[in-house]
Amino acid sequence: MRNGLIIILILFFSVSCKKNNSISNEPLYQEQWALHYDKPFYDAYDININAHMHGEKSLLKYSGKGVKIAIIDMGIEQNHTEYTHALKKVINSRDGSNQITCNDYTVCYHGTAVTGIISSDINGDGLRGIAPDSEIIFIHLDLKGYVGDDEILDALIYAENENVDIVNASWGTGDVSPIIKSKIESMSNNGRNGKGIIFVFAVGNRGKSIPNDESMLESVIGVGSTDEENLRSIYSNFGEGLDIMAPGGFTLGITTTYAFNDETHPNPYMKAEDYKKFQGTSASAPIISASIALLLEKNPQLTRKEIQNIVLLSADKIGNIEYLNERNDYYGYGKLNLDKAISLL
Repeated sequence: MRNGLIIILILFFSVSCKKNNSISNEPLYQEQWALHYDKPFYDAYDININAHMHGEKSLLKYSGKGVKIAIIDMGIEQNHTEYTHALKKVINSRDGSNQITCNDYTVCYHGTAVTGIISSDINGDGLRGIAPDSEIIFIHLDLKGYVGDDEILDALIYAENENVDIVNASWGTGDVSPIIKSKIESMSNNGRNGKGIIFVFAVGNRGKSIPNDESMLESVIGVGSTDEENLRSIYSNFGEGLDIMAPGGFTLGITTTYAFNDETHPNPYMKAEDYKKFQGTSASAPIISASIALLLEKNPQLTRKEIQNIVLLSADKIGNIEYLNERNDYYGYGKLNLDKAISLL
């Protein structure tokens, strides 16, 4: 395989609105601790009162309408009722077809969970996605084991050709090659008619520094994970390129969609407290991507650099590590505060 790379997958087991009057009718909304403060749920699991993303006002007003997000991931359950509204197209980066097969849990759970966080519809079935009216282009990349630069490059080109505003990548190689770095930088600077495509990469869940990962690039927003105590999740990678934190859980997961109904997990959702739950920086990255969609709904003319500045400078300074020049290597610029970011516009 040409330029084969071992993908360090962030598939760790590791989750306004025009329909805002029905948000409270979503059966699992109270479990979405990353989105909002629900006192009974927070008390039951001893969650820090500020562990959520502080976006309640924004979620009532914006829904990501008119914003196109490419999710590059392993697989997706296309028929899940939560995002039949948002899922506009699927592309298999291997051959350009719309054929993505979900043969088992390991293939499709990750992309299904990421998509659920971003775009679960407000339909009374279960969840409230952060950007339920965004348009999702799901691009399948075979991340199980080895993948070559040519395959990653094809996935990026498909995203570029779809004229997306945001690319969400809840994975990373740990050692980005020059050709992929160059392509990401080109899209970040020249996409969206010169305004720049916003790349959001998860930093990974090995609890170590990864200086040459995609998430550490200057043109990328690198996302780490926070836990229920409103501190850096112990597994979250760090480094000079880490930009921002968002909830990813530790004891609890992020409630989101599940790919299959099987005997071990009969529910089409992964709940925060389930044994089989979705947690990690893979869950944190789509929270950032979806939040950026709300910013772009309010002002579609924002450039990539303006988005980065707004998101980073509005972040809450959490943790007990000193911030020098507004950041440190373990928390970046701090944790997402969506309402504050919206207010800066």
